[in-house]
Amino acid sequence: MDEESGIKPGLRWQDVEVGPRAARGLRRRDSIGSMSIRSVRSRREVDPSIALPIQYRTLSYQISESKHVQDVQDLGKAKDAATRDFSELEWHTISTDEALRRLTTSVKEGLSEDQVARRVKEYGRNAPSPPKSRVFQTWFNYFFKGFGPILLVGAILVFISWKPLGQPPALANLALAIVLVAVFLIQAFFNAYQDWSSSRVMSSIKNMLPEDCLVIRDSAQISLPAPELVPGDIVFIKAGNKLPADLRFLQASGDAKLDRSILTGESAPLAASVDSTDDNYLETRCIGMQGTHCVSGSCTGLVVATGDRTVFGRIAALTQEPKTKLTTLEKEILYFVLIICSIMLTMITVVILAW
Repeated sequence: MDEESGIKPGLRWQDVEVGPRAARGLRRRDSIGSMSIRSVRSRREVDPSIALPIQYRTLSYQISESKHVQDVQDLGKAKDAATRDFSELEWHTISTDEALRRLTTSVKEGLSEDQVARRVKEYGRNAPSPPKSRVFQTWFNYFFKGFGPILLVGAILVFISWKPLGQPPALANLALAIVLVAVFLIQAFFNAYQDWSSSRVMSSIKNMLPEDCLVIRDSAQISLPAPELVPGDIVFIKAGNKLPADLRFLQASGDAKLDRSILTGESAPLAASVDSTDDNYLETRCIGMQGTHCVSGSCTGLVVATGDRTVFGRIAALTQEPKTKLTTLEKEILYFVLIICSIMLTMITVVILAW
C-alpha cells in the first residue's frame, strides 16, 4: 500500500487529466451540482465522461471487474444440470454453419438412425424429469410442519389432565382434547390438499409442450413425437406450432414471430431472426425456446437442447427441487413452536413434581 496516498495496490488510476483543470483542487463552494453534466453544458458542450471525476470512473471500472471475477467464481460452485448459468451457452453467438458442424448434422440430410440412438442414450428423452418421490418425508411434513407439534403435545397434555390426573375426570378436558386432535388432523389434511394442488399445476406443464413435430431424418421429412427429439435434429415450425425444444434458427420468414409469454410474460410476439441480436441467451431472437409458439410465419430450427437442458426444463426443475433452507417465516414459526414446547415441558415437570 502506498503510505502517502493510502491507495490499495489493487486500484490503479489509469486516466490522468492534464492541464490546469487537473491541478486545481475542489474549493469549499464546489459541490456535486457544480460538477453535474447540466452545469457543464451551460458553459460549453463537452463529453459527459470528461465532466465526471476521473477517480470515480476508474474505481467503478475496478469494482465491475472484481464483481465479474466473483460472479465467475460463484458460477463454478453452482454447476448443475438444472441451475447452470445461461451465460455458459453459446449457441446464439456462433454461426449457423458452426452450430451444424458441432452437432454433426445438415439441413438437407438431418440425423441418421445411429446418431439418434447414440444421442438418446447420451441426452435422454425430450421430456421433463419427474420429481423425486419422498413419501415418508412428505407425510411427516403434513402432520408436524408448522403448529402441528404444539397441537399434538397440547392434546396429549389435556388427555392426561382428563385421565389419570383428573380426580374426578372432567368432561371439558376430554372435549378440549378431542378438539385439539381434530384441529391437528384438519391442518394436516389442509397441507396435503395444498401439496396436491401444486402437484397438479406441475403435472400440467407437460400439456404445454407439443405432442408431434416435423423433422428431417435420413434425408426424409417425417412426423414424430416431440419426446423423441435429440440435439441435432432439424425441425420445421409454422404458424400455430409450439416449439418442441430449444432451437437455433437456421431459416426464418420475414413475418415469423414467436410468443414467449409462457416464459417471460411478454404479451407482444417477437420476430424470429437467423442472426444473433443479443449476447444474452434469453433475450436473443435467434433462439426459440421450448414451450413458446409461433404466431405467424415459418422457420427452420436446429435442436440445441432437450429435456431438462432447455430453458423450460430448467425452470421446471427449479420449481420441483426440494428446499434445503427454511424461509424466514418458517424459521419464525419454528422458533415460536420451540419456545411454546419448552414452556409446556417446564410446566409439565413442575406439575409432576408438585403432584
